[in-house]
Amino acid sequence: YRFGEYITDNEIETAKYLNSLSQEEIDAMASTYTEGFRIGFVLGNKDLTRKSIVNIRYCIGFERVVKAAILQFEKMGLKPSIYRAAVNTINKRMNAKIGYYSTSPNKQMDYDHRFDNALYLDNDFVVRKLGALKAAYEKYKTEAAAFAGPAVIEVFGEKPFAPVNKKEALKLDERQQKLSVKYDSESGRLVNEYIKGEERSFTIIAYPIPEIADTIDEYRKIFAETVRINTLDYDKYKRI
Repeated sequence: YRFGEYITDNEIETAKYLNSLSQEEIDAMASTYTEGFRIGFVLGNKDLTRKSIVNIRYCIGFERVVKAAILQFEKMGLKPSIYRAAVNTINKRMNAKIGYYSTSPNKQMDYDHRFDNALYLDNDFVVRKLGALKAAYEKYKTEAAAFAGPAVIEVFGEKPFAPVNKKEALKLDERQQKLSVKYDSESGRLVNEYIKGEERSFTIIAYPIPEIADTIDEYRKIFAETVRINTLDYDKYKRI
């Protein structure tokens, strides 16, 4: 609960299950994740030794795996950058969650408020935000150059959600849509200036959450099977 996020049975039962596993099993899960990141550099013919920071993104409940991954990344010369998914309208990207996060208590609310920046988005704001982004990258350009990329733990199995478009929800007008595209384009250019795309990589791995099953026992079986598939021998199956 100290994360400041809404905690549901998904997070609690995930943590309980992972806490029931042996350290060897946790290390194997973490190794699949961290090795996937390292192999991305190998396959892309990129030099990982020039990097020292990896951004870990995950759903709350996987802390034991993340802790093991941090230790494994350290052996690669990488220190973790971990932050909470943005909740304010200035930094969040619609209703996407980038960082550490938990199950949303109200997905319709997230959907309704994805364009709340319509309240203030204008050209002056875009210019100021781009200026602040440029200043931040310039201040931390050494760290930016050392950034290896994101290592993401995703989840699946959430109950289907069909959003309802409500007339009361804010929307960007045509002018604001163009400003939003302008910001995305310019900010993307800044990112590539300080964090060169040809020098970074990423990895993504996914695990089920308890919501996928009717019972905890069924969930644990699905999770165990997912782990088995994720930890199949890479060299044996990479050509398939």
